[in-house]
Amino acid sequence: IIEVNHGTFTGRYCSIDQENAVGIGTELKSGDVIGRVSTVPFESADEPHLHFEAIKDGKATDPLVALEKLQ
Repeated sequence: IIEVNHGTFTGRYCSIDQENAVGIGTELKSGDVIGRVSTVPFESADEPHLHFEAIKDGKATDPLVALEKLQ
């Protein structure tokens, strides 16, 4: 899991290959690659895909609403 502080919420990016992921404390800018999607052992029947969560004030929030506010 990679967590990115987007200012108004924290994005959690799950299913990222650890070998290609950014390190802790890395400063990011729009468009930076944080890692590559990997397979998840307990979802091996599925194609590789990204799980994304938006956390605001310690609680899960609708990712579409959180991302809309970034624009």
